[in-house]
Amino acid sequence: RTSDMLIAFSTAQGMVALDGSGDHSPFAEGLLGNMNKQDEELSDVMQAVSRHVREKTEGRQTVWLENSLTKDFF
Repeated sequence: RTSDMLIAFSTAQGMVALDGSGDHSPFAEGLLGNMNKQDEELSDVMQAVSRHVREKTEGRQTVWLENSLTKDFF
């Protein structure tokens, strides 16, 4: 089944994801810091993750999302 699915890649196609300087990559940090927001819609959470990655990597890494969502997911 391919509907109502979201796949998040830590970086855009053809790019290399940065490791960061801490215990986690910028992408993992963004997920860990945002995925526990209970009343926030998934697309808003992923936008926050994307902003985090862009800020932490000074624009060198962009999260890539593929989705077939047809309804809100919290």
